[in-house]
Amino acid sequence: MSDIKIKFSVHQNPLKDEQGRTTYQVRQDTHGTVTTKMLEEELALHGLQNNFTLDGAVEWLKKVMVSHMNFNRRIHVEGLGMFSLSIGLKPVVDEDGTVHKRIVTDPNDITGNEVEVTGINFVPDKEFLDYAKQQLLYFENSAPRGFVGHSEWHEDEKLRQEVIGYLTEHKYLTCPLFMKLWHVTRYKAEQLLAQLCEGEDAILVRQKQANTIFYYLK
Repeated sequence: MSDIKIKFSVHQNPLKDEQGRTTYQVRQDTHGTVTTKMLEEELALHGLQNNFTLDGAVEWLKKVMVSHMNFNRRIHVEGLGMFSLSIGLKPVVDEDGTVHKRIVTDPNDITGNEVEVTGINFVPDKEFLDYAKQQLLYFENSAPRGFVGHSEWHEDEKLRQEVIGYLTEHKYLTCPLFMKLWHVTRYKAEQLLAQLCEGEDAILVRQKQANTIFYYLK
């Protein structure tokens, strides 16, 4: 078996399936980035560079692709795949600075002013995908078997008591501070803090000052 393995982690899907079951997915755990300079050095190492620079080719390709996307065209790089524009409705920002998904119930309310670019889609050619599948063969879980996600799991009542204990001795909490103290991702921290602020048994209140949200004992 090869020593080269693609690292992945297991994550819970946000929605249950049709039978009401909790399901899971896997995501690749990426570490580091191969830069343009590194690729150019590899080209030179194999004697393939000559007068060709990858940086120049990428800059040219970006300009050409965006130009064609302005004309509602997709771009197919043969042997690699199809690139296309992804668009959507701009989010809504309320008076508190909180960002919400834009909900539209009347199509007459949608104009070009409400639309933005949300990403660039890429669909690999079958040739490229088949080649990748042939080369990328070995997989290994980057976390202990059965562990879900990157965040530590916290029992509801235990977390409540820990937060109360912390805020009894300290004035406030912020999301970055919560992430550091409870070893969770930003998404998980925001989710847990929101839960602690909601419902009849809420223990926190939030206050926004400038661009920072502070959490205090209720």
